[in-house]
Amino acid sequence: MLIISRKDIEKLLPVGEAISCVSRAYAELSAGTASVPDRIGVETEDGVTLIMPGHLSGEDSLAVKIVSVFPGNQTRGKPAIYGIVNLLDPTDGRPVALIEGAYLTALRTGASVGLATKLLARVDTSTMAMIGLGAQSRTIVPAVCAVRQIKKVLVFDTDHAAFERFRADLGETVPIEQVDSADEAVAGADIVCTATTSSEPVFDGSALTAGTHINGIGSFTPEMREVGYEALKRCSKIVIDSSSGAMSEAGDLIQAISAGVIREADIYGELGEIVLGRKQGRDSGDGITFFKSVGNAALDIAVANEIYVRAKKNKIGEVVTLD
Repeated sequence: MLIISRKDIEKLLPVGEAISCVSRAYAELSAGTASVPDRIGVETEDGVTLIMPGHLSGEDSLAVKIVSVFPGNQTRGKPAIYGIVNLLDPTDGRPVALIEGAYLTALRTGASVGLATKLLARVDTSTMAMIGLGAQSRTIVPAVCAVRQIKKVLVFDTDHAAFERFRADLGETVPIEQVDSADEAVAGADIVCTATTSSEPVFDGSALTAGTHINGIGSFTPEMREVGYEALKRCSKIVIDSSSGAMSEAGDLIQAISAGVIREADIYGELGEIVLGRKQGRDSGDGITFFKSVGNAALDIAVANEIYVRAKKNKIGEVVTLD
């Protein structure tokens, strides 16, 4: 079995190249060729551990992902997310790779945002807002920059110290400007990305300008939400990663539907339907679009399989035996 570390992943698969992987996964989800059971969540006092198996028929890839989300870790100087992906041989079930899962999660999340931005944002966008400067932001910003010519990134986090760490990690790839509030970031951006663990909206929808595209990827339970009712009311298209996941886990949408702000029928469709050409992406210069993702194991499997293929080709990773 091959052990593939975070550093190995960073060498093997840039986020811009991972976009094609998640595109294939989204297509399989919407085409019905992916077998992805509902994920199992085990809650403890300090966090939640999620177990996510799945199989992609198109790539014949089989894997199980285990990821733990413990928000309080950040106050203890530890990552909020830990995870592993166990890739299996689909012909005999043999474990073939164990891949570090926290960065893989950030990688596929960033790639998903890049894909959604490519399909739903205006082509002339040049400014983005990044709200929440945790691990996910490190891949989201480069992914958006891979599909649009971003000239400035406006950033906000309630932890002001997070900005310096974020800027150090991103380097000089794109001009970054720290602002005093999420609303200020949103008001000046063509693309808005949220990656927080908030249970309340992080920006006022009235600050959105016409033609903005929103990527909401932080909330993943019915109790969490980052995007407020005003923003949802103004959206011309609401696109989700999967119908089953969104309707059971996307608090942004579940709470808005429960409050009568929007209807389930107002959800335009799945991102994979746009990938497959069954539905259209952006069709209006001044429409506000929203991509809501709660994550799906199909994305992890597609990215993990590509990492494994590249690792074998480049002889990267540590070979161990379980015998």
